[in-house]
Amino acid sequence: MANLPKSILAKDTPALLSSVARERRARLLNSVCLALALLWVVLVGFTLAPEPDDFQTYWRGAWSVAQYGDPYALIHGRQQPNMYIYPPLFAYLMLPLGAVSLRAGQIIWFGLNVLLLAGLIVVCIRASHSVLARRYWGVLALLVAVAPPTRLSLQLGQVSILMALVMLGSFLLAKRRAYLSGLLLALSCLIKVFPAALGLYFVLRRRVALLWAGAAGIAI
Repeated sequence: MANLPKSILAKDTPALLSSVARERRARLLNSVCLALALLWVVLVGFTLAPEPDDFQTYWRGAWSVAQYGDPYALIHGRQQPNMYIYPPLFAYLMLPLGAVSLRAGQIIWFGLNVLLLAGLIVVCIRASHSVLARRYWGVLALLVAVAPPTRLSLQLGQVSILMALVMLGSFLLAKRRAYLSGLLLALSCLIKVFPAALGLYFVLRRRVALLWAGAAGIAI
């Protein structure tokens, strides 16, 4: 810098200072938005219903496994409100929460959902390859946090955030790690059935190795 002509330094200095100022404003904005997003999540946590609809269903499946070894033992041959009717794998995955009270399990699941949401936001930003999204990641995090579907998913203890993260992982890994992508697809299908529609996309794309891995994962 000391050896550069003064004319060049004089020309480049304003642009450099402007760039530094923009970066500082972006960092400040991201920090403020992140703080607001965290505050919003905490407020959502205080509004958790005493008996959440969705989580209660998953908890009952896990509790039924812990008590009877069968996630469908409480149904007794007929459909009842808040009974576990999904594929059995998720009930077994939720087994640790079935060992605690409904309220304690709800709080733990809320915390896990928040962590999954953070992971989903990070993966989406990185996968987008968007310079704007990476620069203003805090703004994006705030917008996702306050979105009504996010709030409802957190309040009701839904599995939507987990499903989104697993399905997104399957989609992103389809070209680089087909077998891992197939296993993630299998996992999503074993939690709920509708992700099988993503399998149709892979059929059309002729991802043979991925589909074999998915089929093996479901069979296991």
